[in-house]
Amino acid sequence: MRKYIFFILLLATCSCKNDLVKDVDKIEGTWYLKEMTYYHNDSIVEPQLETPSLLILGKRRGNGYESIPATQIIKSDTFKFTFIIGGSQIINLQMPRSVSDRLPVTGVGRVQGYRYHFISKNMLELSIDKEFNNQNNELYSDLTYLYQRK
Repeated sequence: MRKYIFFILLLATCSCKNDLVKDVDKIEGTWYLKEMTYYHNDSIVEPQLETPSLLILGKRRGNGYESIPATQIIKSDTFKFTFIIGGSQIINLQMPRSVSDRLPVTGVGRVQGYRYHFISKNMLELSIDKEFNNQNNELYSDLTYLYQRK
């Protein structure tokens, strides 16, 4: 009897995907920026969104712990980078400084680690406490990017 219980427990633990791998699989796809907000000088700001504003997160090739290719398209500009899903609901965007310095206000990637939260299967929220915009030398706080999968 003990062998059967042990065998069932072993199958249950081996067949389940790790939570990080599940999140990598869920986050893959094309996401459209629906809304972005942040605080600047103690006021909430909702910038005009550039159209299109897409975040294309690639598909994992291995166990889910490797860098995965990604692209951000804002208007006619394309920004290539990679990402890794880390623990504690963190997505690490690995974007060269030469790329992140060119991002418009609505571009995600000026810092490496963003919190992510699936509001629903097709709604993804990325957030960060502080972000420095190199284009205008301003510090923003409590940034939230809301993306919708299409």
